[in-house]
Amino acid sequence: MFELDEIMRQRESKAFAEILNRLREGNHTAKDIAKLKDAFQKTVKITQLTFLICSYKILKLMSIITEFTSQQVVINITSKR
Repeated sequence: MFELDEIMRQRESKAFAEILNRLREGNHTAKDIAKLKDAFQKTVKITQLTFLICSYKILKLMSIITEFTSQQVVINITSKR
């Protein structure tokens, strides 16, 4: 038995709505499960890729901030002489 605990809007995909209906009724096939697993895996891969891209951008920004801060320290030390 499967319980769907989130309301899904299937207007864009009739095939997806049909899979969910078969799943709800207990009439799903192995192919239905395979399609759901495939869609889930693709979503996970996209999420992981997005995380990696965001992590890279954050590290790049941190590097820029560190470099800027280092330059400011040098300017301040030089100015005090």
